[in-house]
Amino acid sequence: MQYLVSRLPVSEKQARFTGGIGMKGPGESPFQLRSEPMRKRIRDLKAKLETIGQRRQRTRSRRQWPLVSLTGYTNAGKSTLLNALTSAGAYVDDRLFATLDTKTRLVRLGGGEDMLLTDTVGFIRNLPHGLVASFRSTLEEIAESNLLLIVAEAPHPCVSDHVDIVMKTLKEIGAEKVPSILLLNKFDRCDAAMSISLLRAFPAAMPVSALNGTGLPEVKEAIALCLKAQHG
Repeated sequence: MQYLVSRLPVSEKQARFTGGIGMKGPGESPFQLRSEPMRKRIRDLKAKLETIGQRRQRTRSRRQWPLVSLTGYTNAGKSTLLNALTSAGAYVDDRLFATLDTKTRLVRLGGGEDMLLTDTVGFIRNLPHGLVASFRSTLEEIAESNLLLIVAEAPHPCVSDHVDIVMKTLKEIGAEKVPSILLLNKFDRCDAAMSISLLRAFPAAMPVSALNGTGLPEVKEAIALCLKAQHG
C-alpha cells in the first residue's frame, strides 16, 4: 500500500475542490481525494500490526519451551527444512518471499527436551525500512529467539554475500547477539570442489540437505547442546 500510494499519478491540470461558503484555504486536490482511502487503509493496518505485536509479546512471555528460529536469505530452503524437522506442511515454492508469515511447530529433541521451531520471512539485499516495519511482528520472533538456525543455499554462487546480508539484517533488527548455527542447505547439490571451498569458508557451518534429510540428526543434536548450555 505504501509503495502504491507513493506512485499515484498527479495531474496539475485538475483544479482543487474548494471548501463551501465561508471556508478558507485551497481545498483538496483530486490527488488527495484519490489517495486518502489508501492512506486510511495504511493507518488501519499499522494499528493492527501494533495490536498483533502486543499480543505476540504476551504470548512469548508465557511460553514454556525455548524458541528456535529458521532465518536466512530468501529462497534458501527454510520452509523445506521446517517440514523435514517437524512435518509441518509449510508452503514451499521456488520464488522470493514464499513465506510471508511465521509457522511454529513443537519439535522433540530427545532426552525429554522439546523446543518450538519457527519459520520466518526470508531476507533480501537492502531490505527497505518500510518492509522491515511491515514484517515487524514476524521479525520480532527472530530477536526474541533462544537460538537461530541461519540457512544458506550452499550451491548458490553468491552464498557468501547472502550470509553477509543476513548477518547485517540480524544486526539491524537487534538479533546479532542471539546464538546461531549456520546451516549450508542443499549441500547435496554441490560438487567436490565447491564443497571443500564452502567448508573452508565456513568451518563452523553444518552441511545439510532438507530434501533428503542428510545432516538433520546432527542438527538436532547441536540444537539440544546449545539450548542445554543456555539453561545450565
